[in-house]
Formats: sequence, structure tokens, C-alpha cells
Amino acid sequence: MSPKYREKIRWGAEKLGISESELVRRAIDSYIASLGFFEKINSDAR
Repeated sequence: MSPKYREKIRWGAEKLGISESELVRRAIDSYIASLGFFEKINSDAR
């Protein structure tokens, strides 16, 4: 990961008052949700 990108993650996490790993986890969750993956899992479980 480039230093510039890493700095953006650090800045964003600091701004939100959360850890860098939490920021990345939330970003991944948001991306997966935007793909509709969670809806697919829920419909398969029924």
C-alpha cells in the first residue's frame, strides 16, 4: 500500500475517532453490501 493511501486511511480513522483497522473493515462491509452480497446470503438462508 502506498504511503499516500496509508496516510488517507490514518487521517480518516482519526477524523472518525476509530482505529485504522475498523475503518478498513467498515469500508469492506460497505463495498460488499453495495454489491448486494448480504441480500444474496439472506435469501439463500431462507
